[in-house]
Amino acid sequence: MRRALGSALLVAGVLGVLWWVGITAGYLTVEDAGWPYLLIATVLCLFALHMAIGYLQWRRSRRASDDLVAFATALNRGNVRARLRLDHPEENGPARKELNRLADTLEAYVEALQRSSEASEWRARRERAGATAEERHRLAQELHDSVAQQLFALVMLTEAVLAELDAEVPHRPALEEVATLAADAHRELRALITELHPVALQGGSLVDAVEQLVQEQRARADIDIRLCYGPLGEIPPGIEHQVFRVVQEALSNAIRHSGADHVEVRLARSRGALTLRVVDNGCGFDPEDPGTHGYGLTGMRERCVGIGAHLNVRSRPSSGTRIEARVPLLGEGGGGSWSPSG
Repeated sequence: MRRALGSALLVAGVLGVLWWVGITAGYLTVEDAGWPYLLIATVLCLFALHMAIGYLQWRRSRRASDDLVAFATALNRGNVRARLRLDHPEENGPARKELNRLADTLEAYVEALQRSSEASEWRARRERAGATAEERHRLAQELHDSVAQQLFALVMLTEAVLAELDAEVPHRPALEEVATLAADAHRELRALITELHPVALQGGSLVDAVEQLVQEQRARADIDIRLCYGPLGEIPPGIEHQVFRVVQEALSNAIRHSGADHVEVRLARSRGALTLRVVDNGCGFDPEDPGTHGYGLTGMRERCVGIGAHLNVRSRPSSGTRIEARVPLLGEGGGGSWSPSG
């Protein structure tokens, strides 16, 4: 009904406009049209003008209403950065400004809530890390004071007995095997103690700690370890700590499991990121096969995830292993030149 009435009024308005155009152009005269018809045409023209103005106002109001609905929907879906346009101040300008201020307040509240949550999570992680480090230290100390000392005594005792035995003694090969196993077990235990209670940064730089770790591993294992590094600049302590643990784990895996005789450790900062690379020429493994690697690789991945880094492991059986971690940093660091050490 409303559509039919609107169409009829529109047709009447068009006829009124045509009537006036005919009179203005001289096709019709007032005498021909007659004063009553002229009055009707005038009313129809005014009515058509009123309808046009009303339609334009309705379109403007509809657009403003659609903007408000879209704005409310965006906020309801969690988009606290949504804002109303202010390019048409006449369209509920003061109300739009107040709604935008309300959105600003909501966004600030959400950001404060997230910062508070991150701070709480960071404190919890630090507490857990502190408790874990304390337990590792206690376990390493107990292993050093008990099992390590006993194994060392066993090694010394078997070596002393072998020194007194003649080469023709029937049980000498079995005793030599015991001595070898005891020495290997003692060496493995010392490596485990080092992992449980490793070198700490202790206020020094990442390079200093890695150099000390490399020197200790060289002294314990018959393996060539080469450290190369470029200018690293200022690195947040939390990132230094995690990167150092990744270096420690990668070196330990290379020495204990790969059978490599050469390992290269590289550290560099370039293009806003710290890059760590540990490469060995050992037996390699299949990174996609969970049975070929243990907790060490998982631990390295978790440490990298905790600092927003990406860990890439490339290895194949009989082809060595390459472990690379790229840690994003704020600001640009040193260039890509390498400074060899050792």
